[in-house]
Amino acid sequence: MSWRYRKYRSYSRSYQPKFFFSEKEIDFTTEYLDYSQFLLQEFFTADLETRQKLANFYIQEYGSRSFAYLKRKYSEWANGDYHLTDLMKERITSIMPKFLNDKAKHKLGIHEFMASIKNTVKSFQTSQKSTFRSTSNLKQPQEVVSIFEKEYEKIQALTIRNFRFNVLTEEEKEEALEISKYILEIKLQKAFDQIERDFNTFLPFMFKFNRGIFSASYSITAFNLKVDITNTGIDDIEIPKFNINEAEANSRFKEYSDKYLAYELVSLHKETNKAISNSFLNANDIQLFFAHYEELSNGESEVSMNSTFQGEGGILSLKAQMKPLKLLKTSIIISSIKLAIYFIVIITLVSLVINHKLFTLLIFGGFFVGIFAFNLVSEEIKQLKSLTKEFKTYGQ
Repeated sequence: MSWRYRKYRSYSRSYQPKFFFSEKEIDFTTEYLDYSQFLLQEFFTADLETRQKLANFYIQEYGSRSFAYLKRKYSEWANGDYHLTDLMKERITSIMPKFLNDKAKHKLGIHEFMASIKNTVKSFQTSQKSTFRSTSNLKQPQEVVSIFEKEYEKIQALTIRNFRFNVLTEEEKEEALEISKYILEIKLQKAFDQIERDFNTFLPFMFKFNRGIFSASYSITAFNLKVDITNTGIDDIEIPKFNINEAEANSRFKEYSDKYLAYELVSLHKETNKAISNSFLNANDIQLFFAHYEELSNGESEVSMNSTFQGEGGILSLKAQMKPLKLLKTSIIISSIKLAIYFIVIITLVSLVINHKLFTLLIFGGFFVGIFAFNLVSEEIKQLKSLTKEFKTYGQ
């Protein structure tokens, strides 16, 4: 049996079929494949030998009358001149996988190979965002290194469990996995290198602050990490380099994997250059921050400075406060004098009452006056302690 397209003649010109389904191109290198559309295309563009096999199977499954209807409408459906019913679409897509030729299976192989790589990379990065969804506050920069090392270990333990069509060989599956790992390793190393460059820029300055109240933190947006780097030196961190072996594609899909690898590497290069161009974190600006602070701290006014610096891998935040020592000394002296006066007044009043034997006044008046005096002295003692503590803090 053969299925043929009808030819219509008008004068001397013949009507050529439009091949409706064959005109719909499918990109087999994307993560998603319209499998039904693919099967319909393969059905309506099948060669004569495949059509014969399909006809025999269709008659066996659904009967001769149903096949006669399919045969009669075949050319109209193929050219898009007649709506393909849901029932016929369902039957075609259910039987067509059994009759795919080597060329069609190769197309599915392209999709499965590329989709497994892209989906693995995307799935891992989505998992990362979920892991670090809430901000984690780290006390030491070395903890950042530990987090990156754990992420590297996760990459090494990756597997690709699901292959939709299972048309790849075991070697091709392994190659897809290695390429996925390689891309993720490169992305992780890129992120770590950016943070390392930021660390090398600002950490040498963290020991230079020795007066007042100072705090410094570094926020890594990509991982929702905030690191306390106050009084942390560059010698406190050991920066590792991950052992990344370049992935080489040798399978029948090498052409496509090489293009995708090139795309990923170019994208990473663009992102790196963009991060560098957007970064204004440099040693000169940090040095100016400290120099300006030292200059202001020698004056007679309180100093409060907050600055943020956009780096390649995160944002550096610096906060510093200083109160003039002269002002603090004066406040301590005044507070001490006030406290001494309070004690003198209290002792004097108590002595007068006792000397004049005014015990009734001492009992009733002392209760109310005593509470007031006690609160007054207590508040002044607290103030003196606070000023003394501030003097120790800002006098470093």
